Amino acid sequence: MLTIPETPEAAHSDDASPAAYGLLFERAASINAEIGSVYAEWSKEHLSFLKKRGLEDIGFLSQLGSCKTPVELVQAYQAFLLKASQDYRDEYAALARIGKRALDGLSNQLPDATSA
Repeated sequence: MLTIPETPEAAHSDDASPAAYGLLFERAASINAEIGSVYAEWSKEHLSFLKKRGLEDIGFLSQLGSCKTPVELVQAYQAFLLKASQDYRDEYAALARIGKRALDGLSNQLPDATSA
């Protein structure tokens, strides 16, 4: 039976503990790299969205300033809110896809609890 001591220093040269620590750290490094990659992708997507929405929000202010009648004002608000809700819906879907890929990737790297 393979036993893993509490610290690598406690491992004896004649047992398999150093190899077990190596495997453990390789798996941890692999999972850490995957998490970092997904976080970078998620951040890039979200910051891109925030930039785009921010520009549209600022543009909306100038559009409001050019409205001459209450009807134009209401129409401008309706168009803005419809576009914003569609953009947010699309962004949440994109972030969910990234998150699902991350979870799928991580679940493939983790040991199966039922096989133990």
